[in-house]
Amino acid sequence: YCDYQELLREMSTFAEQIGQPEGQRKGGAVQSKGVAVQSKGGAAQSKGGAVQSSSAEADTTLLLRFFGWMVATQRPLVGNSIAFMLREDIGDIAQEYAQWLQTTQRCKFSTIANYLNGLVSITTYCYSNMVEPSDALLAMEPNPLTQLVNLRGQAEKASKTQQMYSQRVGGWLEW
Repeated sequence: YCDYQELLREMSTFAEQIGQPEGQRKGGAVQSKGVAVQSKGGAAQSKGGAVQSSSAEADTTLLLRFFGWMVATQRPLVGNSIAFMLREDIGDIAQEYAQWLQTTQRCKFSTIANYLNGLVSITTYCYSNMVEPSDALLAMEPNPLTQLVNLRGQAEKASKTQQMYSQRVGGWLEW
């Protein structure tokens, strides 16, 4: 099973690396929305904004929360690395996590979308900087990263619908 101290060290490295300015990053960029694109020169370019260290810290906290859910629901964590996110079934596991967040924790879809966004960022980081993903993993249709992105999109869409029907708080402005 998992050595949590090693996992925390690796996550700290993740947070430090993506908190660096874009020109100093090693490997691919991780961002809060979209997928990193590797340029020919080896420097990472991102579609969207640069990652701030606060975003990296939030993703690290999210990963701890995700792994805590796995332990609490008696799902085995295999290995002692965040490379765990390169599993073939990570999309299915994330979907179970999202369902648990919605039904058991009663989280709003916007919260679920934010949590899934962090999983997308971390998985993108793993694809770019960890052990090379297997050919079988990359050949899957859809691959696990695409599954996570699609799941996040579904949560974002549900969030917009949920917000349309939520009760507005506040009153009229009086002059």
